[in-house]
Parts: sequence; C-alpha cells; structure tokens
Amino acid sequence: MTSIRAFGAALAAAVFASTASAQFGYDELVDGDLTDDRANPFELIAADGVNVLSGTVVDGDRDYFRFTVPAGSELVAINLTNYDSPDFAAFLGIQAGSEVTVDPYNPAPNDLLGFVLYGPFEVGTDILDDMGSAFGVIGFTGALPAGEYSFWNQQTGPDVTSYTFEFVIRPIPAPASAALLGAGGLLAMRRRR
Repeated sequence: MTSIRAFGAALAAAVFASTASAQFGYDELVDGDLTDDRANPFELIAADGVNVLSGTVVDGDRDYFRFTVPAGSELVAINLTNYDSPDFAAFLGIQAGSEVTVDPYNPAPNDLLGFVLYGPFEVGTDILDDMGSAFGVIGFTGALPAGEYSFWNQQTGPDVTSYTFEFVIRPIPAPASAALLGAGGLLAMRRRR
C-alpha cells in the first residue's frame, strides 16, 4: 500500500509541476513595446498551452522576441487570431537560438528556420507550417522541438498594423507502449495487494 501511495504522490507532484508555470499573455499596449534589438530579443516565458502575444508594428518598427519551448514539449501551432491594417502583408521570421542574426537591411533567408508573409487572409489559421516551407530557408516540417527560438516581426509597408498570435505548445505524448506498460504495472501492483 505504501508503494501505491508513494507512486500516487509522485504522479500528483508531476502533474502539479507541469501546470504550475503559466503561459505568457503579452500585450504591447499594456506591457510595453517589444525591442527593436535583434541581438537581444525581448524574452517571453512560455509554458505548455496557448501563449498569446499582441502588438503593433509599422514601417521601421520591428518586434524582436524570443522564448524557450520547454523540455518534453513542442511548438505545434502559431495561430494568427487578429490582423488589423490596410496593408495586406506583414512579415514574421523564426530563427533557432537567442538572437536574430539576419540583417533586416540586407535580408538573406538562408539563416532563418522559416518565415511567412501574413495578413487578413490568414486570420484564424495556423501559419507555422507555411513558415517552414518558405523559399530559401533552412526549413522544417511539423512541430518544432524543445529549444530556444527568436522571432522577427515587422510590417512591410508604411501602415500601422495590429496583430495577435497564439503560440501553442504541447507536451510530447508518451509512446502508446510505455503508457500501456505503465497502466499494466499499476494493475499488477493492485492485484498483488
């Protein structure tokens, strides 16, 4: 009975630890302007779930930010939930690591993991897959694994643009065989008692 209680306590602690951290909800209008410094992007603290970023960009104003996808998790979607601008295209790029090394005045996409031009037609959609398949980038397919990522967001024209992104991070599911083995082990322990 003691081993079952110990297992239950350990399981509860693991569940509590995974839900103890909160997702970011950052709004430039409330929380302050994101940095224009690509060598030191603004750090957001991400957690499993839906992490929300709202901001405004205009020609010459770039938003650089970064966050770390926690170990055991992956970035599964970037949903564009708001785009308000008379201009039909803004730019979002992603690079692995703690900074964006690409010069915005002489851009070369070959150092980016991906990028996308987004606008009103992408509202309500996941733009992550489109980023990984952009021409000339390093590229990726599917979810991005645990690690640090830096983002470069800007308007490509002179119009003020408001945006909201949802960065969806999910724990990597345990393999089915391990989950079944774990459940079988619990049942076997119970039967023995």
